[in-house]
Amino acid sequence: MKKQLKKIYVCCNEPQKRFFCKKIRQVLGEYVEPVLDYRKADAAYVIGESTEQMKGELEEIKQRRIPVHEVNENLISQDIYETLVRRSTQDRKRMEERETGR
Repeated sequence: MKKQLKKIYVCCNEPQKRFFCKKIRQVLGEYVEPVLDYRKADAAYVIGESTEQMKGELEEIKQRRIPVHEVNENLISQDIYETLVRRSTQDRKRMEERETGR
């Protein structure tokens, strides 16, 4: 049985769109097809800081109930990345406190 192709809309700065479409295909594999029209997408990936144009697109995407994933430039979920950084910092702090006996 063939796996269904998932259509992904890449929401990012316009000059970077071609680069991130190619990257999404490389990272997520052959069952993903980047699309240039969000109205045809199964999901949207928001990469980087939102511009005014991106904010308008996101409003419409959310109204259409298309799942939105906020990711960084490495296509890692922004929420997960921030949690990992926060935990790493806390762990490092605890280790330093143990080592110094505080």
